[in-house]
Amino acid sequence: MSSEPRDEIVKAEIISTIDKMDTVSIRPNKLRKVICKKVDGTNWTQYQRVLDSILEEKILKTKAVDGELMILPSRANCQSQTENLEEKNSSDVKKKTEVMSVPLAIIRHLVKKGHQKQNNIEKNSKSKIRFSKESMVAIRTKDFNPADQAELTITKYYGDDEELATKQLKNALLMVNKMVKAYNDSPDHFHQTDAGGTLKHQEEVKKRKFEAEKKRGRKTKNEENSESTIGKKRNRKYY
Repeated sequence: MSSEPRDEIVKAEIISTIDKMDTVSIRPNKLRKVICKKVDGTNWTQYQRVLDSILEEKILKTKAVDGELMILPSRANCQSQTENLEEKNSSDVKKKTEVMSVPLAIIRHLVKKGHQKQNNIEKNSKSKIRFSKESMVAIRTKDFNPADQAELTITKYYGDDEELATKQLKNALLMVNKMVKAYNDSPDHFHQTDAGGTLKHQEEVKKRKFEAEKKRGRKTKNEENSESTIGKKRNRKYY
């Protein structure tokens, strides 16, 4: 497993990419794809961690568009009056943050299949979810107890509409809390499939289906096939 590059390398690449932008603004997710392609070994979590630190230091300019954070071209490329106006308005970007403790199984569930669940929540709530570095290291090494707790941070950037931002942040929290409740009710549902376990799982499903059909008094496919062949002469073709 390749190790992460130093945060300074990722930070320099983010700033360099933004400096060379020829668009008015860029979404953080689109920028992430560019950075992860350019910097070998970096990942979603490291990119988000470094980007958050850059925004905290106010190195880059940002603005909120329909409740979604947009990154503006920095310094040299922001010369037009339109871009300068955007820079001025970008200082009005605010954020709301909620930190919650969840089982590591939930974080693994959010990031599996290319962060599919995480993407869905972020898209619906127009917020950002990030995880601690320690939790991501544990999940990648697969050496952890699924019930162990880890911090999950949800951040909502917004402009003037604080009421909408609060509502969207609550929506993100609600979706994560529902996932935690589902885990508490049925931890096995979040159990990670072992390598090569797909065929084994299929066999278990077939066995359960077979037993269920027998209890209901139904004939199984094997029994039906066996009966259909009784009394029938097998026709062979000779060529």
